[in-house]
Amino acid sequence: MMAVESNRGSYRKDAIGGSAFAIGAQLSRVVLNLTALVVLSRLLLPEDFGLVASLAPIVAFITMFQDLGFQQTIIQREETSDKELNGIFWLISTVGLICALILSASSGAIASFYNDDRLQNLAIAASVSLFLTGVATVPLSVLNRDLMFKKMALIDVSANAMGFIAAVCGAIAGLGYWSLILTPIVISAVNSIGGLSASNWKPSQPAIVTDKGILTFGANLSVYNMMNFAARNFDNILIGRTQGAAELGYYDRAYKLLLFPIVTISHPLFRVAVPILSRVTSEPGRVRAIYCRFIAILSFAAVPAMAVALGAPDRLVVFLFGAKWLPLVPIFMWLGFAGLVQPINTTASWIFVSLGKSKQMVRWGMFSSCSTIVAIAIGLRWGAVGVAAAYAITEVGVRTPAMYHYISKLSPVKKRDFYSIQLPLLFSAGMTVSLIKVADPYIPEFCTIPFFLCCAMISYIFGFVFISATRNGREAIGEVWNLLGSALRRLRQVRRN
Repeated sequence: MMAVESNRGSYRKDAIGGSAFAIGAQLSRVVLNLTALVVLSRLLLPEDFGLVASLAPIVAFITMFQDLGFQQTIIQREETSDKELNGIFWLISTVGLICALILSASSGAIASFYNDDRLQNLAIAASVSLFLTGVATVPLSVLNRDLMFKKMALIDVSANAMGFIAAVCGAIAGLGYWSLILTPIVISAVNSIGGLSASNWKPSQPAIVTDKGILTFGANLSVYNMMNFAARNFDNILIGRTQGAAELGYYDRAYKLLLFPIVTISHPLFRVAVPILSRVTSEPGRVRAIYCRFIAILSFAAVPAMAVALGAPDRLVVFLFGAKWLPLVPIFMWLGFAGLVQPINTTASWIFVSLGKSKQMVRWGMFSSCSTIVAIAIGLRWGAVGVAAAYAITEVGVRTPAMYHYISKLSPVKKRDFYSIQLPLLFSAGMTVSLIKVADPYIPEFCTIPFFLCCAMISYIFGFVFISATRNGREAIGEVWNLLGSALRRLRQVRRN
């Protein structure tokens, strides 16, 4: 992101241009995902979401084995031979087919585990997306490695738009929970077709992966992904098993509402940040500067929005989903407490992957996963609310300071860098929440939209003021200004053409 030498200017141009495309694509996804979140929640029942959420951890678990860590391995390396790419493609595609068959064969056992026969056919249908995801992995990874952000953005937006349309049409047609299965199938199909069409690399005859470096790095990432899976999905499995589909439906919607502003920003920034950071690993100062600017952008974008949601959760839930979803409010409040620090926490893998520290990534994953699983097991006694509370307390009080300490030991990024970005935004979030709590009882229901717009403006003003007090914050705001300027210039060029 710094233009000091000629190649530095090139990386800055790649970062700004890539981020502009990523932000443009993500704005489209924001509209689609938020619309889907609201529309589908009104068309379907909590139990429908609970059924699919019960199946999701099992699908995610099997999916981990088909990736084998190769996706991030390809992105991290500047070059990978066509022979190795071909070997990876056929290996992942074959494993994807095997995983699809395993999921189909396990459908009866899944239904028995949850005591719900409806899950058997759902599992068989979900297996289709496993194979298609495997086919898309290598071509999309090559596009990401080569910084082809425009093509990736077009594929991403097209896939999500078509997935959204399929789900809504299914819900309107009365398919119920089946409409939720349509989305991953359509998205994976469009990603496969788009990735193979847009990538400069095309698969040829099958080959064998022989590079030990690729295999070792991929194996370590696979182990980390398995541990991360356990931490991210253990709650769904236990709640679905012990509390039922309806309770899990409330938990799932609260979790999705929490992650919406975080994933919305972090996912495209990951695509831009990791390949850029991977190219400057020999310059610690640049790694630190680029990473700090990225996490400042991510935090500034997500934390003020989270503060608005935490200020008036009842009003927000009724406005978005309807009164039938009010039981998720206490769950969301606890998860939102964790969400204030999660924007930065989600970027730990950026450092591990870009610096090639896969062994250290496994160690961190072991600690993070074990602490999460223990917290979930303890909180389960009090149902979904207890799980959310235990998760939030350990996320803020245990994993966050531990992550800052660990990363400061193995990278140029220091603990003070994290806190200089985190603390000002947390302080501004506290002011926003307090202000909204005071004003909310006096605002009539028909003024909900203007109220939230006004609160969002105030929240971002608070965030801007406080983060501008730090050097990393000022540099990040300047970078955002450059990104917006670049995006506007590109839009003008498109209109002229």
